Amino acid sequence: MQFSPMWMSGCGVLAIAAAWLVLGTHAAAVAAGEGPAFKEVLDRLAEAEGRLANVVVESEVWEERWKDGHWERSAMQIKGTVWRLAADAGNMRVDARQVLQWINGAAPHFEREFAAAYDGQAGRVVYHAEGPIGHAAKARRAEVFRERPRTLTGPQVSMLGGAEFSIYFYGSDGHRTLSEVLRHAADQGAAFEVADGDDEAGARVDVVLHGPGGRKETWSLAPDRGYALVAYRYTQRDPENGKEVVRRAMEVEALAEAAPGLWYPVEGTITSPGERRHRYQAERVAVNDPAFDAAVFELTLPAGYRVRDHVRDRIYTAGASPEGLER
Repeated sequence: MQFSPMWMSGCGVLAIAAAWLVLGTHAAAVAAGEGPAFKEVLDRLAEAEGRLANVVVESEVWEERWKDGHWERSAMQIKGTVWRLAADAGNMRVDARQVLQWINGAAPHFEREFAAAYDGQAGRVVYHAEGPIGHAAKARRAEVFRERPRTLTGPQVSMLGGAEFSIYFYGSDGHRTLSEVLRHAADQGAAFEVADGDDEAGARVDVVLHGPGGRKETWSLAPDRGYALVAYRYTQRDPENGKEVVRRAMEVEALAEAAPGLWYPVEGTITSPGERRHRYQAERVAVNDPAFDAAVFELTLPAGYRVRDHVRDRIYTAGASPEGLER
């Protein structure tokens, strides 16, 4: 089956950092990542990130397209629950219903109900139902992986858990925090500048990364709200007219103080070229639950499901006797 990758992910800094490695730095950069203001922001950001131990997010993400002068919701969406430990642990689970565009399929869109988890040692994905939207049939199949399943690293799930809008999980793999990603870029020679400002919601600090070819990324942080990420912009200079073109923009419309000093995004929008955007809305966010049970990451393979085990290179039926294993 082939699905359209009509979802965006927030790892622009990695792309620019890679370009710095290839093209080198500019001597005329405004302020190198070694500056004291930049270091102070990274330290404050890291301190804020360290407040998160675990999080559970119940949310929905949907696509909207600009049509006839207004934004119109499309069929593409994902709704469910995401469980995560802190970024460095990597443990994660999602239970969701997802609708994707189905390229050359039996219908314009494809839906599936699934659960995916990684417990730090192995990953599992269980597909409960899948098929044309509105007509999904029982799938009763599963997969086992040695590493974190790609299902957990895709932009759909990243947005669903609020990672694309937060400081706590960043980068293409979600294993690092925003401060770690920025520090890595600075270590590779990227140049930053830091500017103080404010908006209607309060104080604001902009961290700007200048890249080759007129590329620029700006992260806007809220110091009075736990250094939460409130906006992001990736722009590039048009080589023909020299104007700055927005390639990707993210805005957090609402934050919730889920714990003292720990602010988590509950509403946000990501906009990209092509007159489309994605909206994120959380119904519930719970953080640092002392009774959080890590067993949630040990996803059970339901009896009777057909399992493709990529670790042992086997295909078998869950719950069947070992003699029933097939190569």
